[in-house]
Amino acid sequence: MDEKIAKQVLEDVSGAVGLEEGTEGIRKILRFVCRFEPVPLHDLSRAVMIPVPVVSAVRRELEKRNIYSRKSGIVLTQKGKMLLQAIGIYSSKLPELKLEYSAPEWLGPVAKQFRSIQELRPAPDFTLDQSHVDSETSALRSAYLYEHDALGGRDLIFMGDDDLTSLAVCLLSSEYDLNIGTITVVDVDTRILRFISKSARRIGVEVNTIECDLRQGLPRNLAGRYDVFFTDPPYTINGLRLFASCGVQALRPISGRPVFLSFGSKSPNETIEAYKVISDNGLAVQEVIPAFNRYVGNQLHAGASNMIRCSTTDTFKSVTPSETEFIYTASQKKGTD
Repeated sequence: MDEKIAKQVLEDVSGAVGLEEGTEGIRKILRFVCRFEPVPLHDLSRAVMIPVPVVSAVRRELEKRNIYSRKSGIVLTQKGKMLLQAIGIYSSKLPELKLEYSAPEWLGPVAKQFRSIQELRPAPDFTLDQSHVDSETSALRSAYLYEHDALGGRDLIFMGDDDLTSLAVCLLSSEYDLNIGTITVVDVDTRILRFISKSARRIGVEVNTIECDLRQGLPRNLAGRYDVFFTDPPYTINGLRLFASCGVQALRPISGRPVFLSFGSKSPNETIEAYKVISDNGLAVQEVIPAFNRYVGNQLHAGASNMIRCSTTDTFKSVTPSETEFIYTASQKKGTD
């Protein structure tokens, strides 16, 4: 196949789907299948960091053009291989280079205890973008916070906690006799708050729970009281903007405070917007771990999101969002809240 024709195919597929990542996104999708075929759809979505419905649409377009086929997963046809060769991509025996965190053995007891708690928690409310992480992720989150000096002697606030990360921190604290300051959970879902409060008491740790719709603003008595904030906000940019703003507002005005944001992969344009939200609040990104968070039943982002570790700077200051409506995925789709 001629290189010019091959590149035109990439442009045609990108245009047919309306892919924000453009031809580079199509190239990534094709290249990953070339390396690791057969590839399940969700694995492909997670690898290229493009939502499942979008990757599925790309797959359909490539199948129409006889470039992809299905055989226990997505595979390249002979035409597909010729297309890739035309743009310089050949199959190779190079294994995947994996740079990722995995739960160590010593976290096993925490994950096991969390699993027994997790089985009893309230069902997710999808209108609030709730999607629970698995027990290994919860345990790993607690260890990650400890590793980055976010637990010992610290006052923590969780902006929303349907994942029950606060309880994972309680379990780690109990298991390894950590000296944590106060733990506060702010959430709009009273079911979650009641469950966290009861479960924490059983563990033997006190957790302050506060019912609050952050769209109405952070309660004044919480401002400037905490050393660390953690949030896994709604999947939208508006959601990130609101939760990040409230989290920063809750922190004591000292540079270097640790901040943890869990957020799904977005298109390049939305990614710029997400990181602008972070920088506008005076937060410096220290580390981004792709697919750190693994979710149960989350189809949109292939069951994964990124861990973004930040720290406050000398200029950090909460930026009040001009738009606090439509922070949830469902409300954005309907145009109502």
